[in-house]
Amino acid sequence: MRAVKAIILAAGQLKRDYVGSEDSDETEAEELLVLRAIEDCNLPKFTVKDVPLFQAIISDLFPTTKPAER
Repeated sequence: MRAVKAIILAAGQLKRDYVGSEDSDETEAEELLVLRAIEDCNLPKFTVKDVPLFQAIISDLFPTTKPAER
């Protein structure tokens, strides 16, 4: 449950930071925020070999959402 809470808190912070910028598709914007929160909370914990597996799981969970390049 701590991992879920960390992702929710990270997504909330990203959303607060996002307020004020304009986007025509609110649903897509929220999906991107959740996707970024999941990546931010999990990617630092993975080894190089785990990253492609994680990305495959993420693409299954968010099939129509492409992560933003950073």
